Amino acid sequence: MQTSALKSETVGVLSTPQLKIIDVMAYFDIFNHPITQQECCRLLGMSSLEFMDEITPLISRKMCFRYGEYFSPSANIQTLALSRQQKEIISLTYFNKLKKYTRIISRFPFVRGIAVSGSLSKGTMQEGGDIDFFILTAPGRLWLCRSLLIMYKKIMLFNSHKYFCLNYFVDENNMNIIDKNIFTATEIFYLMPVYSEKKTLDRFFISNQWINQYYCENTSRNEDFFVTTNSRLKKIAEKLAGGRMGNLAEKWFHSVTLKKWLRSFGHFSAEKFELTMRSTTGVSKHHPRDFQSKVLKMHQEKVNAIVSR
Repeated sequence: MQTSALKSETVGVLSTPQLKIIDVMAYFDIFNHPITQQECCRLLGMSSLEFMDEITPLISRKMCFRYGEYFSPSANIQTLALSRQQKEIISLTYFNKLKKYTRIISRFPFVRGIAVSGSLSKGTMQEGGDIDFFILTAPGRLWLCRSLLIMYKKIMLFNSHKYFCLNYFVDENNMNIIDKNIFTATEIFYLMPVYSEKKTLDRFFISNQWINQYYCENTSRNEDFFVTTNSRLKKIAEKLAGGRMGNLAEKWFHSVTLKKWLRSFGHFSAEKFELTMRSTTGVSKHHPRDFQSKVLKMHQEKVNAIVSR
């Protein structure tokens, strides 16, 4: 696992496992999310005994605080732990809706895999939060697939994001995520598979084994939420849109969406637009708030602040 750049004199008094624990705690503290021993052991591949041996000195030096099963670099850990427990209760309502909306998405033409990211994938949700779906599509049909789903959301769900937030699509030829950092590594590690055709999601995780630079390999992905679909209508739609007309529709939807985003976010630098509004033939990313860059900056600042205590 990679760790943040720290002053050499600080690194000298901290073990490698302690640096890893600090990196993880600092990352989740950005989201006011105290972690449990079980979570940290799963992320870092530690035994419970090793974790306690390494974190006890950090607690003594006030680099870490404990409240029951929760650990955090923040001294107000009790408040954070109680807040997390409340978010876990709220998430149950969203989990109850998950199968319904997964099944709807899975029936759209060219959808090959669906996973849940964001807060819900970590078992929490704040009031008014969204279910973030990560969607894998057939090659050469990402923009057609995305546009049909967006139209459904706008017409049938009155453009509500609550249970239907669609902000990241990749096709089967572009599974390797090119933004390789702790932010994307964490999201991929926690991705919750809910639908997959012909092991599409398995191939996605294999394509992104670079996340093992940050975390231990995740061997505990839950497949209990998987839904299946055998929609004849989906097969017919894919056959009809599989040829020349489908190619034209794909190019048209891609062009129209890209022009719209350039009008809305033309003030972005080329680098920022590519990072936050990636719009290639095989990737659609709609993250105009550039949350990734903000989180990476905050993470480095928090790590440095913790080890300076």
